[in-house]
Amino acid sequence: MIQRIASLLRMRAPEPAVVTGKLFDHGITVPTDGTDGYMPGCLFQHVDGTTYATVLYCNVGTVASCDFNVVTIAS
Repeated sequence: MIQRIASLLRMRAPEPAVVTGKLFDHGITVPTDGTDGYMPGCLFQHVDGTTYATVLYCNVGTVASCDFNVVTIAS
């Protein structure tokens, strides 16, 4: 089932032995720096609807201690 969904999304299926945290998440509150469970490179879509410039974040920390930074989007 996971392989089929990955195929439909045109992405590679995650490797359970390698992926130990989230690769994508969304919500109205960006995770606090130091929170665990997010892979390096994890994207967080901020959906509070307030500012266009702060809708996408990327984890530059570790799976044990996240550090989400704003991804600058050119308008």
